[in-house]
Amino acid sequence: DYHFLEEYPSNPPSATLNGFLYMLLVLHEFAENGHKKSKDAFTFYAENLKKHLHLYDTGYWSLYDLWKVKRLASREYHFLHIGLLERLYEITGDSIFHQYKNKWERYWRSSKCRLVWFISKIKEKTYIHRAKR
Repeated sequence: DYHFLEEYPSNPPSATLNGFLYMLLVLHEFAENGHKKSKDAFTFYAENLKKHLHLYDTGYWSLYDLWKVKRLASREYHFLHIGLLERLYEITGDSIFHQYKNKWERYWRSSKCRLVWFISKIKEKTYIHRAKR
């Protein structure tokens, strides 16, 4: 069962990754200031993310969300995901965040992955545009 912090409401839920990561960092800030419920929530949601982070990995890029189209992250959001995962690793010391950060950095540096992302992003945009008609 996947428990998720939603950045914005949608039906079905979008499970936007950067929003979830930012909300985890906010919970951590509250926890650092002595808010017990925030500490418990941070631990719960961080553990939940660890179990489901693989859902955001395409094998060549990160996903922006898990909405019905499962949109690829833009270059900017992919880079943001990398930085936010690094911060979560610094906070938790949990290697899974470091592993995905490193994997997604390799995708970022790979010209093959960027080419596959570019072609896939064009297909995604075409599909979404047609679906809106």
